[in-house]
Amino acid sequence: MTKKLKVLTAIVTIIAMFWTVTKARAQDLPKAPATFNDSFETGYLFFDDGVGVLHVRQSGSTAETDYAKGISASDGHFYARLLVQPWLQDDVGPGGPASICPGGHCGINNDQSGRCNPGNPEADNGFSCDGPFTEWGLPYGGFDGNFDTGIPIKGNGSTTSIDIYLDTAFAVPARSSLGLTDYRFDWDSDLLDSHGMFLQDYIFNVATGQSSDACAPAGNGGFYAIEAATNSQRGGANAHNPTPPNPPQVCISKSGWYTFRHVFRPDHSNNLEVDMTIVDSNHHIVANWTLHPTCMGTQVSEGLCTSGKPLPFSAVGYNYLGWFPDQEINDLAIDNVYRKPNDEDEGEREDKH
Repeated sequence: MTKKLKVLTAIVTIIAMFWTVTKARAQDLPKAPATFNDSFETGYLFFDDGVGVLHVRQSGSTAETDYAKGISASDGHFYARLLVQPWLQDDVGPGGPASICPGGHCGINNDQSGRCNPGNPEADNGFSCDGPFTEWGLPYGGFDGNFDTGIPIKGNGSTTSIDIYLDTAFAVPARSSLGLTDYRFDWDSDLLDSHGMFLQDYIFNVATGQSSDACAPAGNGGFYAIEAATNSQRGGANAHNPTPPNPPQVCISKSGWYTFRHVFRPDHSNNLEVDMTIVDSNHHIVANWTLHPTCMGTQVSEGLCTSGKPLPFSAVGYNYLGWFPDQEINDLAIDNVYRKPNDEDEGEREDKH
């Protein structure tokens, strides 16, 4: 065998060994869970972030008295409370001077930028309170820790949901304040495209109601104003908006557990349709919106679609985060964080009410 042939043979052998090891490692990686249900019964995969800290509570616990005291879990024996700790923001409390916050970011995971002032007046749009999130069954940051993966969306799409307890008694002082007190939270279920790049947020914007809200019920009782949007936080969204980006504005005036659901599916033209629905504990639909996203930004440059045209479902790749990008209500209660493929239809009956 010539020297040149020996070298060539050695190179081929090395490449083959590298390919075998790489393939084996890829096969050893755990698979992303197609179905995920986090009911806080035996641990959880919902992560603290920004100024938001999650505590699991037993059904009926009276440990928290400022919001929905003593409630039962939505399902099972446990649920979770989201604590808001604004001292984790810049320049405040135990955090000390801003010099300890490189780039102006403090909080858990350095994800709180600027101040957090829960309940500040409706007119104050200069802050947000970053809250906890889930990756639908993936570990923190995904398997590689780089926040560049999600749960693949296949077939007829996917559904994500979370149960949130709305305490209307908590909202009474905000209504009587005539806008001087305003508590908000945003629940976001966002997507990555088929190339793994960020696609868009799909968000329930929620606020303690004001009598000036278009859907405000008669009287002085507390309620929540809710809108559907693709923007979040006070600087980009407002549930009190008199001209909602995706009408209508909906008001909920009865305390209880509500399921906030996103359904991602292909429409009749095989473009992305996002159905955002709120369902009460009796399975009655109390609010619903249907969004038809258009192609823009990164997806145009990737060649996935044409700017301004409907976004083809083929451009959709992954469920990314379920996230509270703004969460101002201390001890907000959550339960049953859920994600499933639409092809696994459970056939649960719901009625418009």
